[in-house]
Amino acid sequence: MDRQQTTLLTLWDDFRDYKSLMISPVTIKKYDTFRHHLQSFFASSVIGETNRAIARGFLIYLKDKTEQRSGSLLTAKGQIGYLNAMWNWGRDEGLIDFNLPSPFSGLSKEIKSSPKQPPRPFTREEITLILNGFSRYYPHYLPYVQFLFSTGMRVGEAAGLLWRHINWEQQSIWIGELLTRGSRNPTKARKTRVIPMNEKIKSIIEVVWDTESKDCSLVFVSLKGNAIDDHNFNKRVWKNVLKKMGVTYRRPYNCRHTFISHCLESGLSPNTVASLTGHNVDTLYKNYSGCVISKPVIPELF
Repeated sequence: MDRQQTTLLTLWDDFRDYKSLMISPVTIKKYDTFRHHLQSFFASSVIGETNRAIARGFLIYLKDKTEQRSGSLLTAKGQIGYLNAMWNWGRDEGLIDFNLPSPFSGLSKEIKSSPKQPPRPFTREEITLILNGFSRYYPHYLPYVQFLFSTGMRVGEAAGLLWRHINWEQQSIWIGELLTRGSRNPTKARKTRVIPMNEKIKSIIEVVWDTESKDCSLVFVSLKGNAIDDHNFNKRVWKNVLKKMGVTYRRPYNCRHTFISHCLESGLSPNTVASLTGHNVDTLYKNYSGCVISKPVIPELF
C-alpha cells in the first residue's frame, strides 16, 4: 500500500494502540475522545494531503471548540503535540515516508494561552472548617482528608496507598503508585519518593489501621470498603461538606496546593518541599513563587 495514501485516522489508531502499552487508561480515554475531533475534521484525508495549511486549519478548529466549551487552550496545545508525536512515530515505524516532515511540528507555539491563575490554597481557618465538616457529616473520610492536608500527596497517590508502602520501623511512606478511576499506575513522571511520618501523620494512619489489614490492602477506602473514586468523592462528599461549612469550592487536589503553600510560607526551602511532593524545583518556583519567604539576599562584602 502507498504510504502516502494511509489515512490520518488509521495512523492515529495505530499510534493509539502503540501508546496504550505504556500510558494509563485515563490518558487513553483522552486519546479516544480526541479521535472524535480528528474524525470530524479530517474524515478520510490521507497523509500525503495533510500539509501545513490543513494542519493550521485544524488548529483553528481546535481553538474554536475549546473556546466554545470555555476550556483551556493548554488542552489544544497538548493535542497538537499528540499529532506531532504520532507523525514522528509513523516515520520511525516506516508508516510514513521518512522524508515527509510533520505539518504539526512547532504548531503548538502558535497557541497563546491565557495567564494561569496561581493556586488558591485553603487558609488555616478554612482547613479547620473543612475538617470539622467531615467530622460532623462524613467521619469515615476524615482521616483521608487529614492525610491529604498533612502530606501534600496527589489525590490518586493517597487513594492508591497500600499498607506495604508504610514503613513503621523507619517512620516513612513510599510513594510510587497512584489509583485513578480504578486503574493503578506509576506516579506522575514515574518518579518515586519517600516522605517521613511525623507524629500527626502517624496518628492519622493508626486510626485506620486494622489488625486484619494486609500488605496489599488499601489504607483508605470508601464506606463500602472499596477504593475511593476521586470523581464520586468530589461530587458526593467533598462539595457537600464545603457547601455546608461555607467554604468557597476548590477541588480536593487543592489540599496539595495548600500543603505546598503553607510549607513554603513556614520557611521550608523549595528543594525540601519538592522532595516531599515530587515536584520539579523549577515548577515549584514558577507556581508558588509568591509563597517563598526565604528569598536570596545579595551579601555586602565591605
